[in-house]
Amino acid sequence: MEYIVTSSEMKEYDMNTIEKLLVPSCVLMERAALSIVQVMEKEKVPMDDILVVCGTGNNGGDGLAAARILREKNRKVTCVLMGDRERCTKETRAQLKILEQYGLSVNNTIPEGEYTSIIDALFGIGLSRNVEGLYKEGIESINKKKGIKVCIDIPSGIHSDKGKVMGCAVRGDLTVTFAFKKLGCLLHPGRDYVGKLVCSPIGITSSSFFGKPPSIFSLSREEGFLMPKRKENSHKGSYGKILLVAGSPSMGGAALLATKAALATGAGMVKVYTAKENRNLLLREVPEALVSSYDQDQWKEEELLEALEWASVIGIGPGLSTSFRARSIWKTVKDYCKKKEGREKPLLIDGDGLNLGAEEKDLWEGLGDKCIITPHVKEMARLIGKDMEEVKENILSIGLAYGKEKNLCCVLKDARTVVTDGKGNTYINQSGNHGMATAGSGDVLSGMILGLLAQGEPVYESAWKGVYLHGLCGDMAAKKLTAYGMKASHLIDFLPKTLKKYNKRGGGAAGTV
Repeated sequence: MEYIVTSSEMKEYDMNTIEKLLVPSCVLMERAALSIVQVMEKEKVPMDDILVVCGTGNNGGDGLAAARILREKNRKVTCVLMGDRERCTKETRAQLKILEQYGLSVNNTIPEGEYTSIIDALFGIGLSRNVEGLYKEGIESINKKKGIKVCIDIPSGIHSDKGKVMGCAVRGDLTVTFAFKKLGCLLHPGRDYVGKLVCSPIGITSSSFFGKPPSIFSLSREEGFLMPKRKENSHKGSYGKILLVAGSPSMGGAALLATKAALATGAGMVKVYTAKENRNLLLREVPEALVSSYDQDQWKEEELLEALEWASVIGIGPGLSTSFRARSIWKTVKDYCKKKEGREKPLLIDGDGLNLGAEEKDLWEGLGDKCIITPHVKEMARLIGKDMEEVKENILSIGLAYGKEKNLCCVLKDARTVVTDGKGNTYINQSGNHGMATAGSGDVLSGMILGLLAQGEPVYESAWKGVYLHGLCGDMAAKKLTAYGMKASHLIDFLPKTLKKYNKRGGGAAGTV
């Protein structure tokens, strides 16, 4: 697990380290500069002729110190300070003086010509307005040059908390960030400007939190995780009974994918409540599932209520449609889950369950805190009455606010899926790839989360672990098949291998039937 920090959190931890742990700011700056050079060496960045472009803030001070260290290593270094020297921070003014004492001159404009590598030290995590004027020209000049671009902490021009491009931004090949990863380095479109991201320790650690740790965490692709614990003395009922309300006459595949994913993730039993047109498909393709089907014209609510009573976990939405009959089914499920016995059962709402619910103002009242919703950005935009681009641009803050307001777990799906627990805690997913942008991928995710819920995993843990596992399966599939050749069903095919590789608990012992 790794912490992800906002700009305000990082500034607070920086000050805590200086003022409470008594580490001088100049020491932190020297360590930052040294780490930049060390990472460049490790990553084999060509350093025959280096351009270092600095701003007047402490990010520029890091760049100036790095320029001096590179010069000490007999590298050819050209250093530029953009902006008024009188506006430099105290630490950056000190680095300027040190640099000049070493005989390295500092230009005020970027020279013509090409360099093997360029260090971007213009702006750090404090940028809050669009880049204009001299600085815009500087960024455009950096981007036009052919050398490898190395960004300090975050590419200049990227908003540290949103990942938004503030007018223009440096397109980095390598970004060296300090202590903790910054939100803007992970969220799109900022992630597209980062290149390879390396987080380097400089002395700001969890000791700097002083009782206020970051509220956001993540797992990298390389990390493992714990699946629910299984016992030798167990049976199929030990691992939950899922009722999946899914699939309309023209969308049986959604129900099939979600069912297969839930069983492959470890659920004990899955009953699919679906349109009669899907019955033969499900019995043929997934004989392990129970199937309860209904006729569109002769629907019996009692059969659905019996299935709801049977279940320990409920999921609704994949491929359900928004037809008149789907509305009746949705109302029955919603009303049941608002009763005392229904509120005690985890409920996952996806796809058309959300589309139907978007029309109801009192949708979440009485559902309780065991509810998970899994909207993609368009579905979330529909839920809150906003433009889709606004949701994409503010994916973390909107997901967090909606989860808190409705007291539920929100899985807001995009290239960087965000999971919030309704209490202020947030997970940002780093696994997965663009090959997963294919029909049915969301249905597989719903099945995986339901499978974890069925095995007794808490709501928030089921949500973020399901998202992480889903992405890991996608990464394994892309490696084997390429992103171009992937289908949603491949995510399920690679699930056993993914669990074998990443589940820290191991495969677990077999139980009895």
